[in-house]
Amino acid sequence: MPMYDIPMRIERCKTREGYKVTPEEKLVFDLQKLKRNPAIVLYCWTPFVAACKYKGVDVIIHRYGELQFKMENDITRVRDLSGEIYTVLCCL
Repeated sequence: MPMYDIPMRIERCKTREGYKVTPEEKLVFDLQKLKRNPAIVLYCWTPFVAACKYKGVDVIIHRYGELQFKMENDITRVRDLSGEIYTVLCCL
């Protein structure tokens, strides 16, 4: 499956250890698509937000496209995982 290339802004969270990824364009996703991907382990799901683990990293996914990663200092991995998650949400 090709990676969905979306312009995004990645910044360090001010209150928690991790990163916040915000798409530069307005997005609205159907988070039910996450349930169909076996690589994503859902902890909690509502139509507006999902808490999950993807490739060993805790992620909060908002319906409007914002992602919050709980990890320390690997911005390259955050960028790659964000692209993969956006691919799941856009292409399934």
